[in-house]
Amino acid sequence: MCPEIDADPDSPVSCVANAMVLLNPVYDNGPGGYGYGRVKNYWKEISPMHNIRTELPPAVVFFGTKDRYVPVDTIRAFQEKMTEAGNRCETHIYEGAQHGFFNINGDHGGRKNFEDVLTKADAFLVREGFLSGENHVSEWSEKSIQRLEEK
Repeated sequence: MCPEIDADPDSPVSCVANAMVLLNPVYDNGPGGYGYGRVKNYWKEISPMHNIRTELPPAVVFFGTKDRYVPVDTIRAFQEKMTEAGNRCETHIYEGAQHGFFNINGDHGGRKNFEDVLTKADAFLVREGFLSGENHVSEWSEKSIQRLEEK
């Protein structure tokens, strides 16, 4: 999203995303936004909210209403600006969820939120043509949990 930044502009491999799966994103690094004091000399170059333009990669966003770093209004404003610019942006807001709510072993949602986020991210990536096949998130997470418990 930030055209002024590239890992190596002469590289044959671009760091520009083809799609974005965003978990608890920080969109606004401007004055009054998260982290401004640390990035005040270059916030305009890195703040996603201030770099929205047409033809950005499609995005799916997962965010909790009780995130302590970013207000939900910022997430909604980003969604609106992305849509107004003609970009595909799918936002999923989890009522009462805190930052990190999607971690399987966390205290903020556990397996239910973990599987819901993965299922929605998988469906998004299938719709966008980056994945194919059937969704096996529940099956995969059950096997993963069993392996962790065996250790």
